[in-house]
Amino acid sequence: MSRPPELTALDLGDVTVDEVLRTSKKILATGHHGDLPVIVKVLRGDEDFWAARFAHEIRTCKAFSEHPPPVRVPRLVHADSHRVLVV
Repeated sequence: MSRPPELTALDLGDVTVDEVLRTSKKILATGHHGDLPVIVKVLRGDEDFWAARFAHEIRTCKAFSEHPPPVRVPRLVHADSHRVLVV
């Protein structure tokens, strides 16, 4: 599957995208941050409902980074405030 233009236009820092797994409301892709395998999620569109849900997911990952829960959770690698999440 070719990379959607939404991924090529984004600055993901050191993240290299390997494969796009699914596209719908979000683009889900696998990649690497150095030697670390990562999952890249990018919100497509700007519908209020989906933007609010994705913003909540980003805030939750940031909260887990600052205050780790007593269970294993994905480590936050990169996030902007509203559209990109890399774990």
